[in-house]
Amino acid sequence: MIKSLEKEALTLFAERVNELKEFARKPSFQNFSLNISGEKGRPIRITAKLPTEDEIKSFLMTFRFFYLKNEVTLFNKICNALIANIHSTDIKNRAIDYRKAFNKILNGHSRIKFDFLGEELTTNKTIDLWFNAFYFHADNNKRPKLIKIRQLLSDDFAKYLLLSCVTDLSNIIIAFQKEMEGQLNDHISY
Repeated sequence: MIKSLEKEALTLFAERVNELKEFARKPSFQNFSLNISGEKGRPIRITAKLPTEDEIKSFLMTFRFFYLKNEVTLFNKICNALIANIHSTDIKNRAIDYRKAFNKILNGHSRIKFDFLGEELTTNKTIDLWFNAFYFHADNNKRPKLIKIRQLLSDDFAKYLLLSCVTDLSNIIIAFQKEMEGQLNDHISY
């Protein structure tokens, strides 16, 4: 039997996913890109086509509801609640697959594997740095690291890494919601 708090979280989750879908439809999020070019004897040139800073902030404000551990709509919490309450083995296994795919990217890499000063910069570390050192907090322990990354790579490259990570995780969340929403009412005890 699913608890009333979990029912509320599932409803809120669906609402938040609809907000993510709005970003996925915007051309600035569909077409962001990074170009790295160079010629012999010249410095490497990095250019990026990115959404505006306001669009990025708004996107991250929406995504954080699926990422931050204290949120009721944390993706892994939602998956766990569904897995614990779904009667269908097939649907339960699909939810497990989505959770694994999400965590594989979160604890690994999105589009680019990047090591920085001898440390692997996973998707989770990338998001954590930007959230805690720039967008939502001013963590004095993390700010110097983010500043170094932005100086070494360029601000555009560093933001491209962040957007790649968050977009890839968001795509999993959206696909999960799309697949699950039509089937949940038949398979969950309330």
